Amino acid sequence: MKKIVIGFLICGILTFGAFAQDIANSDDELFGVSTEDDMFGDDSFDDMFEDASISDEEAGDVSDIFGDKIVRAGGTISASVDISSTWYDPLNSDNYEDSDFWLDGLEEFSGSPDLAASFFVDARPYDNLRGYASIDLGYPYAVSSMVTSTGYDSSFNAITSYGSVSLPNLDVSELFVDVAYNDNVSFRAGKHTVTWGTGYFYSPTSDIINASAIDVEDPDETVDANINIRTQITFPGTQNCLWLYVVPEIDSDGDTQAQYTRFAGKYDFLVNDWELGLGAWAGYDDPLKALFTASGSVIDNSITVFGESVFSWGTDDEWDAIEDGDSDASDFADLTPVFQATVGTMYTWDNDENNKTVTLSAQYLFDSNAGAKIEDYTSSEVFNPQHSLAFILSRGALFNNEDWSATLFGMGSINNSFDGQTAYGLAKATVSYDIIDHVSISAGPSFTWIGTDYSEYLKHSIADSYGITVNELETAYASELSDYLNSNTAFTISVTIDDIDF
Repeated sequence: MKKIVIGFLICGILTFGAFAQDIANSDDELFGVSTEDDMFGDDSFDDMFEDASISDEEAGDVSDIFGDKIVRAGGTISASVDISSTWYDPLNSDNYEDSDFWLDGLEEFSGSPDLAASFFVDARPYDNLRGYASIDLGYPYAVSSMVTSTGYDSSFNAITSYGSVSLPNLDVSELFVDVAYNDNVSFRAGKHTVTWGTGYFYSPTSDIINASAIDVEDPDETVDANINIRTQITFPGTQNCLWLYVVPEIDSDGDTQAQYTRFAGKYDFLVNDWELGLGAWAGYDDPLKALFTASGSVIDNSITVFGESVFSWGTDDEWDAIEDGDSDASDFADLTPVFQATVGTMYTWDNDENNKTVTLSAQYLFDSNAGAKIEDYTSSEVFNPQHSLAFILSRGALFNNEDWSATLFGMGSINNSFDGQTAYGLAKATVSYDIIDHVSISAGPSFTWIGTDYSEYLKHSIADSYGITVNELETAYASELSDYLNSNTAFTISVTIDDIDF
């Protein structure tokens, strides 16, 4: 009977996903060997907890990524369904004192399916040559993008109209070629994710060179890659490595604008059991940046500690003004220094007797200029600087049963004055049960706090991402914004089919 129920459950997820159509994302972990982590010595979050020391015999070289005429192909399919009830603006006294408000939230639940597929080809035709390509298929297979057009009436008054275009939901997540010059020097050209930072929830160094930042709510999701040319130089008998990058600026037509090419470099080295990194970034219209990363362990290697810092000379707005030749642009010597720093830790408690495991991951981020980005959109003058914090606390073998687990997640940002109206936060508790391999069900409540000033900032950020004004956004999505920009609480039940490889 249990197998029959599970069978219907899996079929229901796939069927619901196929008809409801929702967008899904991929993860480079689906591909086995796909990123530079896997090919040059993994410096990912999980593996940095291990002892960083290495002997001469163990030291690898860049030839490790190449094989003898090997071609691999495969992919991954995953699916899920989230069923949730959401109550918007629950802290409003008119709402939380109204019993109908809570009943209406229970009745008006929504389902959010997710169905994704990823495919890769890894070809190594010669000892010194390798090609790799990966494509993500999102759901729905076609997505709509908002467009605006402006015309004129008979009196030459401007008339703006709104519409949408349908585009295939395909993404080339990585596409590159590796060429080995010798055992210690290799080159890579194409689109690929760069693993620079040590942070788990936040990574200012990764944000410099990649096309997107880490999703704090889903930190294991791979960030978007940029097209770049990389040179890797390893030093025999060590794990010390020099990375050099050329990052071209490519416009919407696919043409390269040479004057906007950016250059970057990073040197990773070991000091005792600590892995350290020093780097820099420079470009014609970008702030000059210097960076530092560190990861290691303390207290008899029982607690992992990691950190990053980035120093920038000038803000993006200041450099844009210089490039545009604005009369009020700052002189180079008068540019604003910007400092970002983050520190985090991970610790795991193991109980071998009943296989209970408790893991805590936590990270703090300081950004001296994050507030200025928000202040551009509001009348507030209290956003600068900004503090952010995120953590995950998980417990395995709940109820003395390995199939049960629980997770508590929290994240938040606030300004230096600790004014709640400038804050954003999310707290979520989840209990999960593994039905069979790759299939699980989870449930739990969540609460999202959005301060009034932060809500205004979000509105402008969304408008910027669409390339439209706030008024145009409010006209096109008035009802959606009224809910999205308010605090809310929700209860969600999820059924997930984890990555199934083929």
